[in-house]
Amino acid sequence: MGDYMGGNVIELELVKQYDEIVENTIKNRDKEKIAILLRKGKSVEEIVDLCEYPKDLVREVEQSLLVTQ
Repeated sequence: MGDYMGGNVIELELVKQYDEIVENTIKNRDKEKIAILLRKGKSVEEIVDLCEYPKDLVREVEQSLLVTQ
């Protein structure tokens, strides 16, 4: 019984780690797409309106681009 319960705990932790990796991958992809649009001259409002990204995420990417310039 103990091995079975321990296996469930390990499996649950692996699922959590996998979900976190997927979430980070999607967020990084979104940030890359936002950066491309900003470099092409699209405004924060245009990106939010057309792509439905959260405004705070678009502003975060905008700030990171300003810092690296």
